[in-house]
Amino acid sequence: YVFHQTDDNGKPFLDMGHIIDSLNKLDNGSTERILLTSRDEKSLLVVSFADVQRCLEQAFSKLLPIHLQHAQLRHPGSLHSHAAMMYGYTPQM
Repeated sequence: YVFHQTDDNGKPFLDMGHIIDSLNKLDNGSTERILLTSRDEKSLLVVSFADVQRCLEQAFSKLLPIHLQHAQLRHPGSLHSHAAMMYGYTPQM
């Protein structure tokens, strides 16, 4: 587990080294396979860190323009942020 680890007594435990290692593998798009498990352990997925990275990037790329569009409607003329420039968002006037 990355975030839902427990110690020998069943108490929640955060292994920051394991979390950082896993996030580094995600950031690098490692081909190492991992098992994703639902909390009730009834749903299982075997994927690579690269698969998860691709899904996160696709979700982010779909959500960012929507967020920027809503921000433009709420605060016209305020979209000169780094994110807007980085993702090439051009507000529609």
